[in-house]
Amino acid sequence: MTLGDTKEHIMINSETLTIDQDTIVALASGTPPSAIGIIRITGENCHQLLRPLIKIKTSRISYGKLYLAKFIEPLNGEIIDEPMVCFFKSPHSYTGQDSIEIFVHGGRYIIQRCLKLIYATGIRHAKPGEFTKRAYLFGKLDLTEAEGIRALIDATSHLQWKAAKQLSSGNLRKHIDTLRLQILESMAWLEAKIDFPDEKETSEVEFEKVDEKVVRLQQTISKLIETYNSGKVASNGLSVALVGKPNAGKSTLLNCILNEDRAIVSSQAGTTRDYLKESCLIDGRLINLIDTAGIRSGGCRIEKMGIERSMELAKSADLRLLLLPSDDETEQEFKEWQELFNDMNPDSTIPVLTKADLARPVWWKKINHPHKLEISITGSKQLNVELLLELLKNKVDNYSENLSNDAFISSARHKASLALSLKHLAEYTKGRTLGSYEEMLAFELRLAAQSLGEIIGKVENEDVLDVVFSSFCVGK
Repeated sequence: MTLGDTKEHIMINSETLTIDQDTIVALASGTPPSAIGIIRITGENCHQLLRPLIKIKTSRISYGKLYLAKFIEPLNGEIIDEPMVCFFKSPHSYTGQDSIEIFVHGGRYIIQRCLKLIYATGIRHAKPGEFTKRAYLFGKLDLTEAEGIRALIDATSHLQWKAAKQLSSGNLRKHIDTLRLQILESMAWLEAKIDFPDEKETSEVEFEKVDEKVVRLQQTISKLIETYNSGKVASNGLSVALVGKPNAGKSTLLNCILNEDRAIVSSQAGTTRDYLKESCLIDGRLINLIDTAGIRSGGCRIEKMGIERSMELAKSADLRLLLLPSDDETEQEFKEWQELFNDMNPDSTIPVLTKADLARPVWWKKINHPHKLEISITGSKQLNVELLLELLKNKVDNYSENLSNDAFISSARHKASLALSLKHLAEYTKGRTLGSYEEMLAFELRLAAQSLGEIIGKVENEDVLDVVFSSFCVGK
């Protein structure tokens, strides 16, 4: 086989996709130095290509078994390292191809020299996510399971692990497959009615059973879409926007929650001209804080752009903390903030009176909100900050309580595909009411099934795959 830019065309889920024939290598462990460096190689001819570099005492290799080996410099026979080596035979490997994993000592020099010798055989460095992409293309896992593997690697909290696990375990795939099969069965019945209109099995009574199945599918898919907000918070953390006028105490609160001076705090208005994003764990709950630019009229063009971006982010956040400084005493200014509060969805916006160690303004009593809070952060003295942190934890817990062991979604990609499938099912129902031809009804069901198929990887466009796998780390 000639190495290089060779590609193989293969059939995946009835679609023709391409896969590089190249043999690839990457460091699958962390950045050296470390105790062990894991070098992963996959490709149809990797066993032959590595033969000059790896020496093992036995002549008969058992696949999936660890061997003590010598990693050799072929030109002079010098032993570079004595690693453990495991050979995998297609299709019984992570990627579905012949593979090798080499466990060398994790020093920089050893790893770099081993990789250099491997490159010299014609094996190229893997792209981000290329191992997992090949596992998908060879049918070892579906697209949701691949996304779950990436999410498991990125997980920093219990909820993130839970969201990732339900993907990587195939829980969502099984649910989507069941829904898709029900649509395909209904579509097949319609096609049979088109071809054999006079048969008993294609009577109007049976047609009504198809209608009932479509209604149940709509209800099930709608219920799955409703899990998105909770699933998103579980997977990505709770996004919390700190909103308010300049010098309302947004950056001070951010630094206090993070317990570090991350944002510049100044009495000069307009110090924060753009939003600042930082994440932290509060008792195991992932919180994504967004320190927005102070909202005010006037200011330079750059500051105005920052305010516009901040407002967009604030409106899309899971929760907004509207910071109102107690030294803001005029009734007119309060009315302006009241309008802003109403514009931001009051149900997910909490008024927070800052600088509460000062006298409370008259207008504060007029705010009727069950969770309104007064805080003060002056040097080492803090008032009600712990209450605020408890509120944030409760918000995360409220989302997580909505998640059960049933399938749920946490990806905007999944939500969009489900919504599109629901749209085509609605078109089917509309068509039945209007008396559309069976061919048009079957067409809508086909599109509904295709939309569900895109979630698990039954796709016609390779660009979707490129987007999914490009976010993986190298070596996975």
